Amino acid sequence: MESFVPAIQEELRRKNYPLHRAAELTQITFGPELKSAVVKRWLFISKNARTAVSISNNSVVLETTDYDTFDSFADRLAEVLEVVGRIAAVNIVDRLGLRFVDRIQPLSGENLSDYLEQPLRGFTPASLSVSDIFQRHEYFCKTPQGMLMIRVFQPEDGVFLPPGLDPSDLEPRFPAASGRVTILDIDHFSEAQMDFASDPIVDAMWALHEHCDIAFRAATTETARVSKWGAEAVVGD
Repeated sequence: MESFVPAIQEELRRKNYPLHRAAELTQITFGPELKSAVVKRWLFISKNARTAVSISNNSVVLETTDYDTFDSFADRLAEVLEVVGRIAAVNIVDRLGLRFVDRIQPLSGENLSDYLEQPLRGFTPASLSVSDIFQRHEYFCKTPQGMLMIRVFQPEDGVFLPPGLDPSDLEPRFPAASGRVTILDIDHFSEAQMDFASDPIVDAMWALHEHCDIAFRAATTETARVSKWGAEAVVGD
């Protein structure tokens, strides 16, 4: 992949990713023996440092802290896939993943119940006669595409990305939070093999997105989605 990086960089630079740098990360493989290896990756970053393309020898990742709609994200992804697939002559993809990480911090006078539905709120301190509770929930769900994971955890140290994603290469959309926050992490992936072509990959990502959207609506209250985050209400039949 390293031999293709200059050509990829030149095309992505013209597509609003003018910043470029190489980085290394440690990849850990679990099994009968714990193995680690240093993996080189190349980052192509937007001018505002809120969207990046990360490429390694075996992955292409589009990440953003400037998320608007999935339509615009899918358009960006198709553009990146076309460039990488054409220049590096990639043929096969054997894993697709879509992940949303949302930080929830109730305002003064609000409670977590204003944002999250009961299955992700758990016990209250009063129900257990305790002074405080740190919540952590995990759901593992099978879907027609693969596996959907829904996680909630509550850090207090200013870190709001799950392990493996922190530290981020991107500028946050909102200021760093102090005190306890609640993180909603929705991760849907498929391990079906398919051709490396932008149109079918984007179609498959839309299928992954459908269940992410269902999970988000099941996890969060309509009041939070409509009144606080500006989403449109979903009217039933």
